[in-house]
Amino acid sequence: MLIPICGERLPVKLAVRVVSARGLPVMNKGINNTEAFVEIRYKDDVEKTDVVTSLDPVWNEEPVVFETDERELCEDILEFRVMDHDTYSANDAIGRVEVDVNVIVESMRMGREDEREEQIVMPIWDTIHGIRGHLMVSLKLTLLVPADYTYYVQFYSSDKIPPEFSLCEIVGLVGAMRYEKDPEQQWIDRIRTPRASNDARQTEMRSEMRLAAIDIAEKAHKAEAQLVVGYREMMDIEGAPTNNYCLRAYGTAVVVQPTRPGIALNPRLSFPIISMGWLPPEWTWGSGPLVSSRTALILEEVDNLDVLRKRAWTDLRHEILQQAQLMGCNIVIGYREEVAIHEGHDCIALLSCFGSAARFGPVEDEEEMDCDVYNKKRPHPEMPNSVCALYHAAIDPTCVPFDVKLYPCNWCKSDLCGDLIFSTGECPDSSLILGVKNYIQVSMAKKLITEEDDVEDLATRLNTVLPSIDKDLFNLLLTEGKAINAQGNGFFEVRSTTILTDGILVCALTAVLVRLACMQKDEASGPSLPPVLSFSSLQRHNDSRRFSWGTVREAMRMRPNQTPAITLKILHLKRGVMNSPDDSNKKSSKLNSFVGRIRRPKFDKDYISHCVLERLLSACIGVIESGVANNAVNMAGVHLGMPVISLVLNREQAADHTILGRWRQIYIKEDNSGNVRDAPTTDAFLSTALDECLAMARGALSTSGATALTNFSLPSAHFTATKDQAQIILVLAGDLCRVRAV
Repeated sequence: MLIPICGERLPVKLAVRVVSARGLPVMNKGINNTEAFVEIRYKDDVEKTDVVTSLDPVWNEEPVVFETDERELCEDILEFRVMDHDTYSANDAIGRVEVDVNVIVESMRMGREDEREEQIVMPIWDTIHGIRGHLMVSLKLTLLVPADYTYYVQFYSSDKIPPEFSLCEIVGLVGAMRYEKDPEQQWIDRIRTPRASNDARQTEMRSEMRLAAIDIAEKAHKAEAQLVVGYREMMDIEGAPTNNYCLRAYGTAVVVQPTRPGIALNPRLSFPIISMGWLPPEWTWGSGPLVSSRTALILEEVDNLDVLRKRAWTDLRHEILQQAQLMGCNIVIGYREEVAIHEGHDCIALLSCFGSAARFGPVEDEEEMDCDVYNKKRPHPEMPNSVCALYHAAIDPTCVPFDVKLYPCNWCKSDLCGDLIFSTGECPDSSLILGVKNYIQVSMAKKLITEEDDVEDLATRLNTVLPSIDKDLFNLLLTEGKAINAQGNGFFEVRSTTILTDGILVCALTAVLVRLACMQKDEASGPSLPPVLSFSSLQRHNDSRRFSWGTVREAMRMRPNQTPAITLKILHLKRGVMNSPDDSNKKSSKLNSFVGRIRRPKFDKDYISHCVLERLLSACIGVIESGVANNAVNMAGVHLGMPVISLVLNREQAADHTILGRWRQIYIKEDNSGNVRDAPTTDAFLSTALDECLAMARGALSTSGATALTNFSLPSAHFTATKDQAQIILVLAGDLCRVRAV
């Protein structure tokens, strides 16, 4: 994503030609064919092709030329609507194709091209019926004015600095929030079709995503930054009573220059919270513990709810920064935030943010060196620290409410390390690790209120139980870590996932456990992880855990020799936790449960709600990269299979690739047939949705000349199912890349 921020207009000539389509559905049953034509829409202009009667029509007409500029290409997309012509009634929609021309412009600017012509093939997509064929179009772009990197602010999902640039300064976190009425909740939605409602929703949400990016680009430009890395976009759909949705976006603004010798890093930080999971070693003094903050916000239909939301996020960020400062640190890295919304007559949102405390930059006060943690030999501030600097202990033992054991670093021998580290930052380089990496995943579900309680009771209960739930989750994480690798001493890429529904709070933690070489201890010191539970009690604990593993594909009973391209592994929750029946009703509930199983074709609201909760939780965990740890296949979340191993790259495969641009998409799919009523049909619906997401990613590659997608993620997921309707909304994102030229 490349956003021009210069005052000059950067004109572009865009020539569009519709070539052909294939695999269209039969729309006219009388002739068993389709009378197809295409509408080309850009801004307020609409052009149409001729009508061709065929399921594989060929138009190959003269190109349509649009005179535009790069800023307009950032704000609007090029849309193709494939239609079926009807003489005596309204034309029927077959599907749409959306092309983000800004991605092509970004690729051209990166490659210093003035003109490019491409033929691209994109799936024709409909929010009700899914993919309904493919459309081939030809695009020719001519950039009429030369420009360099200082004219733009560029966005990456990756938190790495491209090798063609050198990092000069980390500005800090920049963000934007857009709070708007949900088009599906407006009065006009009562008279329009579900397809029209979904299209309006998707169009408006996509527009708000672009406006948020432009807001962030302007903020970054004011700080003289040219890149925003670690960029994330999340969508919070509130439902009743506000009928609003909230788009949140944030990233880390950095100042860069083209790589050349002699460029020095300025350690100044404008706002010491960053979404990057790493720090430059030359000014890094060490890391501290995890910091987090949560708050429950009651959502009411008031005029200034957007102001209240912004104020709540500002307070949460300042709180985690204050926690870091109280422990002798001055920056929070690996910043993440999430929202869990409890929908209903009264709506409540649980806002959470977390990160890892660290110490960065020069020591401004020499008196800080008097305490034990700093009274040790450190490298001179003007000299680069060692590669293990981020894993040294940066906290002041006199400022924390727990015991801190420090040992000499086994790597650089010039600093001290703790015996255990939790971090939201990225996993260390393989040269610093002994043994293999392992994923750790734990979860917990807790009933908060009964049907008689109101929203204030829920908010009060949330504030009461959250500290104990967080503590129990990390104890479970330690227990799992000891069971998998007793010598592990570092939990990295710690991610939290929280779902709040029907008065039930479900939390999951995912992390990567490693054994850091710099934090080794003598064998006499014992294992790195404390003996939380003995092996026998650990075994009993594992036997009684409230979840097990399953997959969408297993539920569909696919053939064993067919390898799925994308899979959702489900984190199953025990239904007893969700229902909590009284002792007097246990026999009745067991009988009802048995009867419910043999009558599964009848819609069971509690049963389908439980299925939706499990699958939504698993989707919100996100993409599990297979190359990060050796046991990744066992983790709940979204998994990519062998058929797309060359399409979607993990971080190790992407090391020799050049990022051409950032891609993101709002995906909406709806089923109004009433067929989504049990686990197999729910899994089939989700499986189709995930396959269509991959098809969109393939289409995005063809628009930019990229060969693969990296940093692929699903930062937001919203899934609902009722007796008559099932709907899923996903935010997709990633970086488009190709093999770096030698």
